[in-house]
Amino acid sequence: MLNYEHDAGAQFQLPNGAIHLDVAPDGRLLAAGVDALWRESQPGNRNFLSVNVPAFGNPAMIRVSPSGRLLAVGSYENNAVRIFDLPTGGQTTDFNINVSPYDAEWFSERYLAVTGQGADGPSPPSTVHVIDVDNASITAIVNNIPGHSGGVTFDVDGNVYTGIGLASDGGPSTGLIKAFKRSDWQGALTGNPLEFDTQGKECVDLLSAAFLSFDGDNNLCVAGGAGLDSDGNPDMGYIAVVSHHGLRGALYDQPVVEPDADPQILQKLDPTAKNETYWLSSSNPVQREIYLFEYASRDVHVFRPRLVREIVEIHFQLGDNPGYYRGTRFVGMELQMPFRLPDPADVDGGITIRLGTQYVETLGVSCHTVSLNGTKIGEMTGGYFVEERETFDFFVARNTFETIYGSANPATLRIDVDAAPGRGLADDFVLRYVGAVFRST
Repeated sequence: MLNYEHDAGAQFQLPNGAIHLDVAPDGRLLAAGVDALWRESQPGNRNFLSVNVPAFGNPAMIRVSPSGRLLAVGSYENNAVRIFDLPTGGQTTDFNINVSPYDAEWFSERYLAVTGQGADGPSPPSTVHVIDVDNASITAIVNNIPGHSGGVTFDVDGNVYTGIGLASDGGPSTGLIKAFKRSDWQGALTGNPLEFDTQGKECVDLLSAAFLSFDGDNNLCVAGGAGLDSDGNPDMGYIAVVSHHGLRGALYDQPVVEPDADPQILQKLDPTAKNETYWLSSSNPVQREIYLFEYASRDVHVFRPRLVREIVEIHFQLGDNPGYYRGTRFVGMELQMPFRLPDPADVDGGITIRLGTQYVETLGVSCHTVSLNGTKIGEMTGGYFVEERETFDFFVARNTFETIYGSANPATLRIDVDAAPGRGLADDFVLRYVGAVFRST
């Protein structure tokens, strides 16, 4: 799978006393210890400088907002999340969520999702709360997650993911992750929380569902450990990278991704081959890195994807382009757009063109021919999709790529919609992005 497999890179060390890590929107790393915060002076240089912020105690987690303006710190001591104005070091406010915070993720500058576990009983359930920073309010959106807290994160479509950090009975449901649609969890902000047992879509069952994150290629990263796999064996000692394709399949009609999943779906990152290690992790979409580290250890292991992608975001629908409309079908419509290719000097062996699409009410089997500068590079075919995101990869060998590049750059990417008459119907067609994935020299 392109942009899915990762290799180990160089290691580095966090500042002395740092126990948690997060990534700013510009790719700089932030590290936190007890009443201490450090930030990289430049993205990727591993030179950490102290940042003045008010005291926040022993941090359970730190999360910086999408703009880089706000920093949320969860505290073990008082069941609270303290939010700072990061550029000025000024305290914004404290939010008491009445549970012990474990993990968090910003959906926007306004909303912060926080997982936590209550204190009542021998094994109280966990919850996901959303803090509304603008209105200084707290609302539970997912209730009754059995056992200890797992991680929480959002995908590119705004769906929220959370899971069981440790099942109340220590059983095989530890590590089970569910996805909840954006419309559902936002509807729960009215005061009617979703129920973990009966709602949401099971998609992944790995490790202890900890410190969930998406990397720069929309692959899901899962950390933690000490859970049990489907055979009752301990599941730990690695970080799981669930490919975008594998996760998408699990959200529809494919099986839940488990420890024995196909390697084309699941990669296990293990820098030390110590099967008992409980790893923490963080993803850096800007630097395209995944970080593995142990609690309170300064040593950080870096993993990077084997392939490098240059991507251009393009959005257009049928209404933006000429074509022939016959009932519910677009026939012979051509989508044409300029697309800048990487220099052949940067390509070793070939290049892959990646198209991200969305079909709306595409019926039957549609067939769309894709070409670059008049050279056919493949076909997109699909079955029945409703609001379905799909990704297509087309490999172009080095010699063919050089010919295409030499004829014109920017190249003309052309898609002939329903190029084979009678193959299907297409009410709507959206090209979400186009990118070049190539092997770096």
